[in-house]
Amino acid sequence: MFFLLKVMLSGLMIALASSVAKRYPAAGALIASLPLVSIFGMLWLWQETHDADRMQAHVFATFWYVLPSLPMFLLIPWAMKHGMSFYPALLGGCGLTFGLYMATMGMLRWFGYSL
Repeated sequence: MFFLLKVMLSGLMIALASSVAKRYPAAGALIASLPLVSIFGMLWLWQETHDADRMQAHVFATFWYVLPSLPMFLLIPWAMKHGMSFYPALLGGCGLTFGLYMATMGMLRWFGYSL
């Protein structure tokens, strides 16, 4: 039952962001940019485990995964502005993000951290 509640609330936020964006793109972007998925993830993890060490590791990793995902939000509109269609631009953005994830994890390992 708790799983279904998580699915419904999480899906509702995605549906709300895309529905609002059809009429008000900036407002939809604001909803999408809120760290609601992260907050829901923290709430669900805490509710199910009450494990402070696991929560600390989750939040720490979330921070380091958010940073390399940000350039994607610059690359996609730039690529589309320069004539690339949406799906190739999205694929390029995802590829960039994946590469930056790998680089971030390598850099963190070099400094003695593991995600």
